[in-house]
Amino acid sequence: MKILSFLFLITMSGALSAQVELMVEKFQRLNDPGVTTRSEDRLTLDVLSEGEFLLIDNTDAKFDGSFRLYIDDQEINYSLSEAYLESSDGTNSFSVGRKIVDWNSNEVYWGLNHLNSRRSFTLLDEKREGLIGLHYDRSMGDLEFNFLLSYFYVPQLNPGLKVENGAVVSKSEWVRRPPTSTTINDKRVPIFYNLNEPAASDVVLNKTLGANLSWSWGEKLTAGKLNTYILYKPENSLRINAEAYYDLDQKQVIVNANPVVNHHAVLGIGYEQGIDLGTPGTTKVLANFEVIDPNAKLGKDFAVLDPIKMKEQNREFNSEFFTINPNYKRESHFTLALNHSNTYFDLGLNYFGLLTEASSGDDFYSDTARFENAVGLWLEARPSEKLTWLIDLKHDLGRADIILRTDLAYRFSKNTLGAVGVEALVAPKAESFWSSYRANDSVYISFGYVF
Repeated sequence: MKILSFLFLITMSGALSAQVELMVEKFQRLNDPGVTTRSEDRLTLDVLSEGEFLLIDNTDAKFDGSFRLYIDDQEINYSLSEAYLESSDGTNSFSVGRKIVDWNSNEVYWGLNHLNSRRSFTLLDEKREGLIGLHYDRSMGDLEFNFLLSYFYVPQLNPGLKVENGAVVSKSEWVRRPPTSTTINDKRVPIFYNLNEPAASDVVLNKTLGANLSWSWGEKLTAGKLNTYILYKPENSLRINAEAYYDLDQKQVIVNANPVVNHHAVLGIGYEQGIDLGTPGTTKVLANFEVIDPNAKLGKDFAVLDPIKMKEQNREFNSEFFTINPNYKRESHFTLALNHSNTYFDLGLNYFGLLTEASSGDDFYSDTARFENAVGLWLEARPSEKLTWLIDLKHDLGRADIILRTDLAYRFSKNTLGAVGVEALVAPKAESFWSSYRANDSVYISFGYVF
């Protein structure tokens, strides 16, 4: 049924041009993670369709979606990055559907998901999923105004957790699961999970309101831009509030988990400036400052927004067994990038600085920030039209984390391509976000065909 719905959306896009890429991938673990899937073979289908919408005059459409089938497990990940209709007169543009908001230029590199969601087919997956709603854009010379309004919300679907027979399971091994046992009186006691699923209307009927204002200057190589934005929306993943007790008859701890939608406010300022080096290619400096407040509250119908008076909520659960204390602390960070692009390579030098305390909440449902004080190198070299080499290296100076992603791709013909790659990380400190995944290093080989 999910596949049929997915293909139906492709058909309804009515776009004139479409690209379909089918990729077969074999991956091999380099070590022995605690939790694995059975499958080491994956089949990925990417569909990109955009152009004139055939059913409505003067309207364009875009559809960008992905499937991933784990062949041995017969499990499917699916993702809808963008799917919208757009009408524009050159000055005003109206879009309805799911669309990426490009308000933070450094969002993709650092894997942030405060504005857009992450596809999350793997832990290091960079592809984004946009926001559903009514998008309005207006150009006014050097100024551009972007507005977003929605009363409909779809949480990030991947990697996805569910409860089966009291255990928390996932189709992906790139996800941190809650503990399966705890210690009581020096004895290990199993934990049994109950998931109280909310009504669909309590999840999907949630509001989003946001705006971005940009000012541009200069031309071509020395063009620049300054933008500021504010966005009030549900967090891209559901929160979990829970309580627990010890069952004397079953001799196990029972955890009742309640998924909830939590709204947050995202406020940011971005800066871009082109630099003319007198050499072939383009060079840009990109900077962004962003504040994320998970305690933001608006009036019933967007009546009031006062980020200065946003009050932190205390939603802890304490028992003699453990504490469930989700992280509702405000986060702010600064990112900086120097990018150069020409015919033969793209190069990026990046920095991420966390300006608030890196609190991780509890061991159940809350993650700490991905990075604290980190630098990154991005290089995509193109020594020929057929060969591409990518290296993405990040190093957190504060936590001593090292995250490496590299692959070598070769296009055999216009329609066929192959690649070999490695994903590996080092995370020596337990408080690091990446410490739960330090045994998930892998190498993969893939072959694809583009229709």
